[in-house]
Formats: sequence, structure tokens, C-alpha cells
Amino acid sequence: MYSYIFKKIVHSSIVILAVVSTVYVFQSYSVIDPVDDFMTSSFGDKPVNKAEYEKAYIKEAKRQSKNLPSFYFSIVPSYFPDTLHKIIFQEDKTLINQMLRYSQCAKCTQQLWIKIENISDLATLENTQNAKENSILKKISREKNWNKLDYLFSSLKSINGIEQSLPVKSILKSYEEMDNHKKTIFFPKILWHGLSNQFHAYLKGLLKGDLGLSKSDGRSVSSKIKKALKWTLSMNTIAFVLAASIGLFIGLWSIKKDGSRLEKVITSVLFFIYTMPVFWTATLLVVFFTSERYGVWANIFPSAGIKYWYADKTVSEQIMLNASQLILPVLCITLPSLAYVSRIMKSKFSEVLSFDFITSLKAKGISEKRLYNRHVLKNGMIPYITILTGSIPGLFAGSLVIEIIFSIPGIGKLLLDSIYGSDWGVISGLVIMLSLVTVLAYLLADILYSWANPRINIE
Repeated sequence: MYSYIFKKIVHSSIVILAVVSTVYVFQSYSVIDPVDDFMTSSFGDKPVNKAEYEKAYIKEAKRQSKNLPSFYFSIVPSYFPDTLHKIIFQEDKTLINQMLRYSQCAKCTQQLWIKIENISDLATLENTQNAKENSILKKISREKNWNKLDYLFSSLKSINGIEQSLPVKSILKSYEEMDNHKKTIFFPKILWHGLSNQFHAYLKGLLKGDLGLSKSDGRSVSSKIKKALKWTLSMNTIAFVLAASIGLFIGLWSIKKDGSRLEKVITSVLFFIYTMPVFWTATLLVVFFTSERYGVWANIFPSAGIKYWYADKTVSEQIMLNASQLILPVLCITLPSLAYVSRIMKSKFSEVLSFDFITSLKAKGISEKRLYNRHVLKNGMIPYITILTGSIPGLFAGSLVIEIIFSIPGIGKLLLDSIYGSDWGVISGLVIMLSLVTVLAYLLADILYSWANPRINIE
């Protein structure tokens, strides 16, 4: 038993690590420049002055660990320098990468890069004698794409009629050296970066519960998820308990009263409720039972949405103040689940009643109460456990449609808002949380299977 649990934990850890790695890759490459994307978001304050912008950029890049290598090791061409990751500005890093792949010479690339950086110096531009040269040099100093730079250098070489100035000759010399240094054969090399890398920093943050900052408002991702999770759990847990308990009871009752008129009516009603789309049920309840539009008698429930909202109250206190607002959302989640659970349990109990040992127990004169409570109920628990453990991730994931219709600030609404706002930090945090909960739920299911039916050998 314990060895199985240990193996399952190891297997689950590998799955979680794979999920975290995938999320990290998508989060890292979802935008071209994550640092600039954060600074130019609705929360970020992007300085207009170039010097202030560069200072703020470096600070934010270090916070995101973008001054470190991406992983524990990297496989690069042999002509790549070991220190390429130390270039903080993403545009510069991308351009230098393109130049290295073009020239296959780190020294030539470095010399040309230094001269390109110095073009922006006014003294250099003043030394040029040709207005066209001056115009091209200014374009070169601003351009961050090598294909366009290559075209500009070719244009600079083709200028005739006036003798080229010394700064232009120097730049063109470095360009020609880089252009003539191409190799046809090169070998890859492996660079080991150790624990000082972005992925390791990301894992350390996860273990500490630090998922970074949300670019939409600058708050920590963990606090936003925690706040939304309280609303979702408070709503879904109530619905989960009601559907699981009442559904089990109806399933057991319906098999006892199978064929009766009342059982047929209840089964038909539950089947009708199950076939109704959740968004349609929620809309009907809001339209008909939250206002006096169709009569005073119809205004039974409070209107949709969070009615009481106080800045000085905790989320738990907000939920208690808005408990009446959660009645309809809980009802919308409970009814379809109740119909599903009762139907599945009735089918399983009916199967159990056809077993030979049940027939033998009936022949021995066992009481109906003991037969159902001790034998039928326990032997029909496998699908019940599957339903319960399979519903656990849904408790955390929330119901997007319900939360949108009833304006509940839960996990589903947070996920939708994050997708619309391209807030990849929040999206990644939610994916990792739901993956972890799903893995733990399946582990719990395996253990409960053995408890419900000892004939199942989990080893």
C-alpha cells in the first residue's frame, strides 16, 4: 500500500514537473519581449525618456530573471559566445543572435555591434560629409533587424560621387569582415549554466508560492488566485455536497421504488433538468425570479451579482454578506449534477442487484435495509468515487458560464479576464494549480477504490 502511494507520488511529481515545464515555455515565449510587455501594460509605467526607460527596463528584467540563461544548459553553435545571455535588452539580444548566425564569427559581430552602437553619437554623424550617408547611418542606429541592416549596409556601400567619410569606412570595413567570415561547417557545443538560470528561479518561486506579478494591476498572482478561489470554492463546495449526497439518496431510493409512478415522474424531471444547458437554466432563473417583472410573487431571489462590497472586509466576510446572492448560482450547478449522479448510481445499483451473491442473500432472508445499506451500497461505490474525485478539479476550476451570468468574481471569471488581457502570469498560475489538484484527485481515487472494494489490488 505504502509503496504504491510512494510510486504514485513519484509519477505524479513527474507529471506536475512536465506541466510546469510546458507552462514555463509557453509563458516565456508567449510574447517577444516579456519585460517590455509588462512595462507597457495598463499597470506598467513606461518612461518616455530613453535613459529612464533603459534603467526601468534593466530593473524589471532582473525581477523577471531575464538576465540569466533560460535553462540549466543550452546547445548552441560553436561560434556562439558563452555570455550572450548577459545582454538584457531583448531587441539587442535578438539582433546579435541574427548577426552571429549570419557571420558565424563572435569577434566580427562584436566589432560591428560596437560601431553600430557608436553611430548614435552626434560627433560620428557630424563627421559624415554626405547627407545620404548621414540618413542611412541614422536608420542603421535605430534598426533592430539584421535583414534590414544588411540592406542598409549594402546601400551605404553603393554611394558614389563623394569620397566616403572615415566613420563610414570604418563601419563598412567591419561589415565586410563579418560578411567574408562565413563558414560552411560548424559544430554544436553544450554550455552548462548551473542553478543560476530562469527555469530554476521559476521553480523556486513556485515552491514558495510566488507566481510573479499580474501585468493587469501589478498585484501578486497568488493573491488574485487565492481571492477568486474563495468565491469559487464557497459556491462549488455547497453544490458538490448537495449533489453528491442527494444524488446518492435518490439513486438508492429510485432502485427501491423502481417502476412506481413517483419514481418515473422524478426520473423524468431530473432527466429534463440534465438536458437543459446550464447557461439557459441560469438565464431563466435570473429573468423570472430576481425581479417583479412577471409579478410580485416571482421576486423570490436577490438580483444577480455581488451586492455588498466593502474595501475593508476580507473575502470571507464578503462571501458571508453576499450569501443570498449565491443561492441561484449554487442551484444552477447542483441541479444538473444531481440528475447525473442519481442516474449513474441507479444504473450501478441495478447492476449490483443482479449479482449472484445478492440473490443468495435474499434467499437467506436478509432484511431489505441491511441488504441495501451493507451490500448494495458498498458494492456500488466505485462509480460514486469516480464521480466525486473527478469533480474535485471542478471545485477549483469554477464554472465560467455561471460566474459570468451571476457576476461572481471566481476562478472562471479570473481566467477569462486574464485571457482577454493576455495576463500570462495569472493563466500559468491557474493551469499549474488545476493540474496539481487533478493529479491529487486521481491519487485519492485510487486509494478510495481499494477501500470500497478490497478485491481491487492497487499494487
